Amino acid sequence: MKLFNDTDGHSKLNLTSNQLKDMEKFVVTVTVKQSSRKGVKQFDHEIMKINVDSCKISKGAFRNFFINAVYDAIKEVSNFRLSCPQLKGNFYTRNLPMIDNFPFSEKFLMERSTGDFEISSVIRGKPYNMKKSDNVCNQFCN
Repeated sequence: MKLFNDTDGHSKLNLTSNQLKDMEKFVVTVTVKQSSRKGVKQFDHEIMKINVDSCKISKGAFRNFFINAVYDAIKEVSNFRLSCPQLKGNFYTRNLPMIDNFPFSEKFLMERSTGDFEISSVIRGKPYNMKKSDNVCNQFCN
């Protein structure tokens, strides 16, 4: 993953990944944190934490304005799709403008800006046809 500032002054995201196995589904956790004190780079105030089920978002059944807007923006500049199942392959996202595609973006951040923000995501996947008895499957096979 690479975040950079282009000549237009906007931050953009490039991401390349290689998925080695077919996945039954993904769960993506998106977290937005803010530092509680100005000038401190410790992100200790959680503003938002959302778990996104790839099956629900690919079917249009996930009801969160923020996540749906970001997912729609990613689809425009990426070959990655949160489908069920997600077949193995090489995936990329190219030049995703960060601020422009977050629906709360500048207005939300300016209203809350007394410090810096951290936006992170964790992607967990359930390999295709994994059974409940498999050790790795404990958090996805419910």
